[in-house]
Amino acid sequence: MPPTRPTISQRWITVLALAIVGGGGLAVLAMLQGATLPALVIGINAIIISIVAMKKIQQKRQNIPQNPLIERLITPTQTNKDIISLYQQVQAQLTNYDYADALKTTNHLVKLDPDDPIAHYNRGLIFADQNAWVEALNAYSEALTRDSDMFAGYRERAQVYSQLKEWQNTLDDCNHALAKTSDATLYNLRGVAHFALGDFEESLKSYTQAITINDNNADFYNNRAVVKQKLDDLRGAIDDCRRAIALNPNLDTARKQMKRLQKQLS
Repeated sequence: MPPTRPTISQRWITVLALAIVGGGGLAVLAMLQGATLPALVIGINAIIISIVAMKKIQQKRQNIPQNPLIERLITPTQTNKDIISLYQQVQAQLTNYDYADALKTTNHLVKLDPDDPIAHYNRGLIFADQNAWVEALNAYSEALTRDSDMFAGYRERAQVYSQLKEWQNTLDDCNHALAKTSDATLYNLRGVAHFALGDFEESLKSYTQAITINDNNADFYNNRAVVKQKLDDLRGAIDDCRRAIALNPNLDTARKQMKRLQKQLS
């Protein structure tokens, strides 16, 4: 005896359930088993809903900004496929802003090879991006203990020292890094450190070097304006404020500073 053919209402329920659980594709499969026109409409709607949902998911993924930390990660050049795979896993986790799992994977890399400076360095990056400054400092120091020529280690540790307001250490690490490369951000940070230590002339030189490399950064001009004011170069400070505002009209500190300087000159 042939199997009993489901009723129309039963087929509708089947189509709806399959559309919800398995998407439009399974709904079509149910229709091909004998569904009538109303079921066909339901199945087509399920497909459309599935397509729209997929497009929204894709758009959401596309709108997720690139994690800037990715550019500063280091992956070792070695032939051990398992180790390389773990480093790639860290990158994938940070791409999804999954800091907890990225830290776990990095900690695992450190356990596998405690003398790997890159593992310690990447660990420092993750800590620093979470504002865990002391932990980041320790991780960068571990990396530099194992590789004293690591430019990136000095660059990143200098940033951490500045957050901790350890200005002499900030200055020392900036100098270490700048001995290996010319970097506008590091010159700017060195200017901040000199300023904090009260050496305004050296601060001015560092800010000027930063601007020479990158003259499109409003903060560099704004910082130099502060130093020029300290050195009684009020007109030069006003010029730098104007340049900062031209580059970034929303930089309120430059606007306020320029108003104060103009009052002093009037």
